[in-house]
Amino acid sequence: MKFLIAANLKYKEMADISIGRVKALGYQCEVYDMGDLGTGTDIRDHFDVELPLSKFDICRLKPHLILRTLKDCEETLVYLDADAFLMHRIDEIEAIEFDLGLTYRYSKDNRYVNAGVIFSRQGAVGFIQKWIDNIPENPPEHERKKTGDQLYLNRLVFGALDKGAWLKNRTKLIHKTKVHFFEVAKYNVTPSANGIQPKHKIIHLPGGHRRFKEQAYKWNLKDIIT
Repeated sequence: MKFLIAANLKYKEMADISIGRVKALGYQCEVYDMGDLGTGTDIRDHFDVELPLSKFDICRLKPHLILRTLKDCEETLVYLDADAFLMHRIDEIEAIEFDLGLTYRYSKDNRYVNAGVIFSRQGAVGFIQKWIDNIPENPPEHERKKTGDQLYLNRLVFGALDKGAWLKNRTKLIHKTKVHFFEVAKYNVTPSANGIQPKHKIIHLPGGHRRFKEQAYKWNLKDIIT
């Protein structure tokens, strides 16, 4: 299993911790520097972009990075946003049959796939290319302000499913790809005031870099920032 993390200077504090945790737990970690991160492969070595990248361009490049890394990877590849932290080894996912692994969040009024944690194997190449193809170069202004990668990933996923399809802990064939929806409470969880629980394998903090330490202390996550 191999991990992929990409970030810029704004997310450096979190990215350094996330990268460190992956390595401390014994996994390989490929890192892309998206602007003054100070570690990893410079994004400009492989993509014709100029720094600083806009928020939309950072998001737009996510599936490109996954696809590029996956093509040279015979293992399961796990993409983590810089504000997602691996808390325990996740070798158990290797026993699950899937090409692409996503986490599905839902409530009474909303349901969506979160793009901050993505599991992929060779069989996901076609799906990820389709994701790339569905992200416009010049989207409408109201879409540029949104998280572009997640917006278009959700359109791709839910556009292929029956309305009301139950996805939790299920595997669905979507665009000829076996997509498994992992349990969000284990693999992409926002911790509560009780802090990290033993079942939390990957935690994901909301709110971005500006609220990192505030959240870390609020949820008793001091062990990951010291």
